[in-house]
Amino acid sequence: MKLDTKQQVILALYMEYQKDLPKMNEVNSEALNLDHEVFCVALEKLQTEGYITGFKTLAADNDRFYSVILDGVKLTRDGIDYVDNKFGIQKELSAEDKIKYLIKKCGMFGLIALKMFGGEILKTLTGI
Repeated sequence: MKLDTKQQVILALYMEYQKDLPKMNEVNSEALNLDHEVFCVALEKLQTEGYITGFKTLAADNDRFYSVILDGVKLTRDGIDYVDNKFGIQKELSAEDKIKYLIKKCGMFGLIALKMFGGEILKTLTGI
């Protein structure tokens, strides 16, 4: 299975969401090893499709994004359900178990940046 950019971005947002105090601004193009403009377009698509709310651009000119604001981004119920269904995540799992499962899936898909991102979140959840 190959994930497109939009799926990678929503997966990263979902992982961040698992924290007790999510900081959505930690989900960024650098952390996911994505082109900044492609990352921004993926966020716009996710918001248009109703999977996230609160995405804003700070400055845009000639369809180019210079800065994005993710502090107010939230996954919608549809966004959470999309990730749960797409990746076969059992809703009753703990946040830690969900992240462990997704790290394993990312490794299988060859998504090294997402796997590392999930590893950092797992450290936060376990306190290690």
